[in-house]
Amino acid sequence: MVVSATQCPFGDVVQDAPHLCKMTSSVFGGIAARKFGYGKVSLRQRIALGHPMCEVAIYFTKHSEENGDVYEDLPITPSYGNPFKWEEETIHMLNQELRRSDEMIETLLAELEELRK
Repeated sequence: MVVSATQCPFGDVVQDAPHLCKMTSSVFGGIAARKFGYGKVSLRQRIALGHPMCEVAIYFTKHSEENGDVYEDLPITPSYGNPFKWEEETIHMLNQELRRSDEMIETLLAELEELRK
């Protein structure tokens, strides 16, 4: 499977932090490995490295000769990790934590922008 994007969710900041692309690899590879037992992710093109777009290839079998990050035999989320079975209070608390995390990231990005000036 190939996923392409013309904009980065990290914005222009990614050009100063190309290691953030590993998060993309980890997300796609983790999903593939949990679903199929194997995932290989090749970051073919990356906006962070000056390409006009991002192009990410995700492989679900070991047949590919293309280089990439390999993810295998990752544990499947336990039953208590199923968000469809969570109590309303748990979902509310998670939402608060995610909001705090978003605020922290926004603060860090603002600090990075200030450092660039």
